Amino acid sequence: MELNAADRARVTRRSKFSIGAQVLVLVALAFAAAVLITWLSARPGLRARYDLTTAKLNTLDPALADLIDKAKTRIGVDFFFQPQAPPLDRVAAEAQRRMRELLFVARSQFPSKFRFIDHDLSDLAAVQTRMKELGLDEANVAVVELDGKRVVLRLLKDIVRINPGNPMLREEPSIEAFEGETALANAILRVSIGERPKVWFTTGHGERDLYDVEARTGLGRLDSALVADGFAPARWDSRADPHIPDDVRVVAILDARQPFGTEELSALAAFVESGGRLLLGASSDDAALRAQDSIERFVERWGVRVAPGLVAQVIRNSFGERVVGRRECATIVAGGSGLDPRHPITESLWRADKGVGLPNSRPLERNDEGAPPNAVIVDIVRSPAESWRDLPNSKGEYDFRPDPQREGEPGSNAVAFAVNFRPSKPRSSDPATAERERSRVLVFGGADAFANGALEPNRDLALNAFNWLAEREERLRIAARVDDRRVVSDDQAIAYLNYAALFGLPSLCALLGGLLAWRRRK
Repeated sequence: MELNAADRARVTRRSKFSIGAQVLVLVALAFAAAVLITWLSARPGLRARYDLTTAKLNTLDPALADLIDKAKTRIGVDFFFQPQAPPLDRVAAEAQRRMRELLFVARSQFPSKFRFIDHDLSDLAAVQTRMKELGLDEANVAVVELDGKRVVLRLLKDIVRINPGNPMLREEPSIEAFEGETALANAILRVSIGERPKVWFTTGHGERDLYDVEARTGLGRLDSALVADGFAPARWDSRADPHIPDDVRVVAILDARQPFGTEELSALAAFVESGGRLLLGASSDDAALRAQDSIERFVERWGVRVAPGLVAQVIRNSFGERVVGRRECATIVAGGSGLDPRHPITESLWRADKGVGLPNSRPLERNDEGAPPNAVIVDIVRSPAESWRDLPNSKGEYDFRPDPQREGEPGSNAVAFAVNFRPSKPRSSDPATAERERSRVLVFGGADAFANGALEPNRDLALNAFNWLAEREERLRIAARVDDRRVVSDDQAIAYLNYAALFGLPSLCALLGGLLAWRRRK
């Protein structure tokens, strides 16, 4: 039976409605299937990952993977990366990219145990709020957090080891080794174990105030930096109780302008001789320095003598002219050959070609006659070759002008010494353990290098110093991966490919579907 026009129209409408309904149902089912597959892929017990790259770039090292897998609570990482100034801009950008990739792999491999947030530094208000919560005042860091305990990893210090290059040979800085996995693994170890080495700062002898964050001479910023790095700093009034408990790792004496008592010195000597660690920043008071019972005279028994005067160097004015006779000459800027390239405190600074500033520093000398017989004494920071030892006149005033006839031969002076020796009274009764114990003494020519006014350029130096004293060496080493087999290495090209995958392919499919529907209508 042939249908009339009205019946044919109704059948055509029903057919179109049926086809449309089927399409909508199929789209809904496809969307539900995609959501279900995505949800299932995030279930640790149901999903499977396969790394098809030859160098296993999409899989964590087994040692790091085991640490994350054993974590009882979720590990968090916040990182605050921003462009670095030349000549380290390219090195920093490459290090940032590789660290982001590492953290992305860690989150993909352990979605329930690992999270990371890449903070957008353009959102200044939100970033400042989060950095204040974490106790940070610098960028280009990654903060590893677990159960309220944090460790700060610095980009060009902990995450990569760089070759500073040679401007004279037009050799640009380059990445010598990417150590992101090692740094992340050891940070997780530190927050997992929960060890916070105790650092006691002496008080009661005119020392700098550990909690003063306002004055340029205070140590408040150092206190914050130590807390952020996993230490437990505290003030210690040795006059009230000279006893030093066994769980104290480091004792710091910064700018003591009054003498210590006999009981205090005896407690300090017993502490160091039994494997303790001591940091001394020489007194800024000339009279205290010359006193017979000064703390500077006390440390001569470990191989370092604090000499009188200040180390000064030639500075240049805004026209590039060499200038002497100013107070600014007493701020020593050391870098390059002035830093020991082998010692753990200065090695990373030397590699990054970073200078350090040591204002009002006393010259230091070796005292081999009074040193322990097995001591290793290393001058880790030296002033530039154009420096000299400036001595005060009869009124105690400095003129900051070189006078070789009165002050000796100008030239480089040691301004920081590191001493390492076997303790005469080791704490452990086990012979094998006692054989490995070491006492450590670190002497700086002044305390201003650790003060608020100079901590910003000296932060790495200060933290390296305390980490060396606390013997927080790397507990875990992971071989650096240098095999990068990406097809596309340019970040901008990768971004374009991502946009093409997210928007280009779906748009192309929609366009083809529209063309096909248009052809069928004809």
